[in-house]
Amino acid sequence: MAGAKPEYFPTILAILSQAPSFGNSTSSMANMIIVSGPIRKELGMNSGIDTMGPFSEANSVIGITFTLAGKIMGDLRLNEGAYSTLGSNLQYNNICFAENEEALPEGWEPLHVELGYKRTDNVVSIGIGWSYISSVGEAQINHPPHMLIRDYMRALTGMGATIVMDPTVAGLLKDAHGFKTKAELSEWLSKNVEVAVGTYWGNGVNTTAMTSMALQGREPFATWLNLPPETLIKPFTDPRSIQVVVAGGGIQSTWFVTDFRFGRGILIDEWK
Repeated sequence: MAGAKPEYFPTILAILSQAPSFGNSTSSMANMIIVSGPIRKELGMNSGIDTMGPFSEANSVIGITFTLAGKIMGDLRLNEGAYSTLGSNLQYNNICFAENEEALPEGWEPLHVELGYKRTDNVVSIGIGWSYISSVGEAQINHPPHMLIRDYMRALTGMGATIVMDPTVAGLLKDAHGFKTKAELSEWLSKNVEVAVGTYWGNGVNTTAMTSMALQGREPFATWLNLPPETLIKPFTDPRSIQVVVAGGGIQSTWFVTDFRFGRGILIDEWK
């Protein structure tokens, strides 16, 4: 139905091993699918110019299978299981792309290595989130891009984030601003992204997910629940929840800030 080639099927089966397929809720959530390892090239996946655009057959077809499987196996139909208020256009192909591992600065590891796999492993990682914010303009040499990324991240829930950046941004962050690894950037963002506590609790996702933990005395949520609304807090308490992915063709120093969160990756090789 999606037009998949036989060589796509190990990757598709690895994706479909995740249950439930195709996240769905009353909020307008979506998925992000990132393929890592040598299989990116074998399948002809795009990790460079216009990596998130509609021009790569492999990216498009592999991504849309997750949606089709959810509709078929999960019997998701309009008003019958599919009940998002607005829905998400991102669900058409689930932001399926490959990391540009060849363009990573020295010392920056690809996503699947950060998740505990070897560079030679073929891995697909699936994230779930809501927000996807473009930097619009390119980074400027006289204003550090990590400070702009920090400012954009204030609009996210705080539970986790994935920043997808062009190789030129990664190069600036390492060579001009001293971030020797992705982990160093994640640590800096965790310590520097601040939001008013009233804004934090004003986010319905946080209210639903965290209020019960606050009432049970779980920190830092218990403390945050009783602070004055204007008090600044640092919602990204765990740097490991902030992932950095490098993709794109090096044409312009732009990035996307998202609140998609990844768990463990899935080893594609087990499905060959």
